[in-house]
Amino acid sequence: MTLLIGELLVKMGLINEKRPKDALKAQIAEGRRIGEVLIKLGLVSEVDILKALSQQFGIPLIDMEHTEIEEIVIKLISLNTAKRFSVIPVKKSRNILTIAISDPTRAFDLKELQMLTGCDIEPVLTTEALIEEAIIKYYESSHNVELNKFIADFGMPKDTSLEILEEEKKDIASLEFLFGLYPPLLAAG
Repeated sequence: MTLLIGELLVKMGLINEKRPKDALKAQIAEGRRIGEVLIKLGLVSEVDILKALSQQFGIPLIDMEHTEIEEIVIKLISLNTAKRFSVIPVKKSRNILTIAISDPTRAFDLKELQMLTGCDIEPVLTTEALIEEAIIKYYESSHNVELNKFIADFGMPKDTSLEILEEEKKDIASLEFLFGLYPPLLAAG
């Protein structure tokens, strides 16, 4: 029988038996997850919740602060996908892609990632904050380098808005795709 998160926290000695009942009342009133309520009440830390979730779901924890990710692995999932699902690819071994997640209850996301990557997905748990830091470290810094190159290639002013550039980059990609499909359009232009 699988223990509920509150029962696991009691079993782990992190809270007493009365606390999950108090948190359940607050959970119902606020419409939040029990772990979020316990953290908000200052009864446990996010890491305590992750340890309990790891035990409950059988998903190992990962220390993202001391994990280096190869660029080839990062490229398996786009920036938009990483942000949308709040995940970060960690490593790939044969056809198994290890993905850091913070919410193990979102199994449907893992199925979609499996379809997108063509790899079997092996989740590991970490905090939401560490996933966000990794996205910035591995995606957004290289994304900004690409945008700066784009600015330089088109002779645009250095203070050009990144949002405008994102839209222009999408427009150019669409045109390249269109002309790739219909070469006569390019010749006629």
